[in-house]
Amino acid sequence: MGPVSGRCTSSDNNFTRQSGPWRRRDDGKRLDLVFASWIVATTFALVGMLEAENIVLWALIALSLPGAVILIGGRRAPAVILLNLGLFWASIYCSLLSLYLAGRSQEITSDETRAIAYSLVALLALALGFRMGYREPVLWAVEGGARSRLRIGKVFCAYLVAEALNTLLTGVAFQIPSLTQPILAVTVLKLLALYILCSECLVQRRARALIVAALAIELTTGATNFIASYQPSFVVVLAAILDSAGGRFSLSKLFAAGIVLTAFFGASVFWTAIKPEYRTWMATTDSALTEGIFNRLAWMSGRFEKEIDFNAATIKLAERIGYTQLYSLAMPRLDANNFQHSPYWVDAVESVLMPRALFPGKPIEDDTRVTTEMTGVNFSSATSVSIGYVAEAQADFGIPGMFGEIIMIGYGLARFAGYLTKAKISLVGRQAFVAAALAYKFFYQANIDKAFATFVLQALALLLFLRFGYSLLESWFAAEAGRPPIPRSAK
Repeated sequence: MGPVSGRCTSSDNNFTRQSGPWRRRDDGKRLDLVFASWIVATTFALVGMLEAENIVLWALIALSLPGAVILIGGRRAPAVILLNLGLFWASIYCSLLSLYLAGRSQEITSDETRAIAYSLVALLALALGFRMGYREPVLWAVEGGARSRLRIGKVFCAYLVAEALNTLLTGVAFQIPSLTQPILAVTVLKLLALYILCSECLVQRRARALIVAALAIELTTGATNFIASYQPSFVVVLAAILDSAGGRFSLSKLFAAGIVLTAFFGASVFWTAIKPEYRTWMATTDSALTEGIFNRLAWMSGRFEKEIDFNAATIKLAERIGYTQLYSLAMPRLDANNFQHSPYWVDAVESVLMPRALFPGKPIEDDTRVTTEMTGVNFSSATSVSIGYVAEAQADFGIPGMFGEIIMIGYGLARFAGYLTKAKISLVGRQAFVAAALAYKFFYQANIDKAFATFVLQALALLLFLRFGYSLLESWFAAEAGRPPIPRSAK
């Protein structure tokens, strides 16, 4: 796949190359992305800045998000990378917030302080790795003026087919343990269709009800599983909104992003409130009742009739997202460094190079085992508890070597994103591949073995589809009587 040409003349790409990043011809006076990150971080951090005991930690948290956005290049970075950093930051913020809500903010231990501080440095290291690795032109969509030529109706049909295929493959994957991960990797293709659908609706300014329909489908299918799986879909939708805004928010884009974030937060709080009871129901009830999606929705709708303590659920959600508590529990053993049998990064590489289909005796990835190994705390066998790759990086390389590993993770993700931006497909296609490849990857809670294996397998699935199938699909999207196929920006 060759590099993008020096000057773009495609009608769906209103940019010119000017000795560096792509420049929009009309920036307008809108809310800048970097400034928006300052507002968000400072507003949330004000919750705890009123207490004098931990004002330094709260101030560092307030500064870290905009600092990471500036470090990564602000508007120059793909939207999905910015969102990944935001989710990483949210995990650190919620750690301190949960202590504040539980009334323990004045009793924070030195290990908890170190875990938060190291995590903030890790956030900046991840941003630095992205900045070092991403050297390609900015991929912002254009509102008004030249319009995309993809037909929204066809894109929505492709999304529905991808959603049906996703459901089918998910069911098949767990019936073949040796091929579970490779089969599940193919489901990333659904995110491609979801991104293109949302982007086209926003850029063309029509059929936006289809975005609502797609989000409803994602919530219905993702929130009714034993383990919720709707998070990557929301990240992809938010990435489409950011990309279509060109890094500067109009009121309409702020409103759209607000609706998506509100739905995301509301679904997460509701899921947190019902999760223990719902999982018990699924584990103890006849499978003939629990396998039907309508039966699951009926059960969930019945919970609305009961009184749910959403305040308690919100606090519990903050505790669930704030993963530095587990990291802090591991600090004594990390200081001693006398508990692990092999480097975790080696296990991650072996998990990819030794597919279970060829090595049936390969140990099963067990997040809870690693967490117990690092913290000394025993968890229920029915619970999957991951400590996150930041803590694992410290176990492998210590301080400051751990930050070198995290920089390399950011660098690798950015280089792959840069490779995808050179593909000889339309602008929205390149944006979609980048978003699908990076959405919800290496989030704070993920252990390195699962995060690395998931990224590699999904990257391979995307590359194969890009090489052998996407051009035909894009031509079908663009085909219309009396219209030429969508022009290519990299000829």
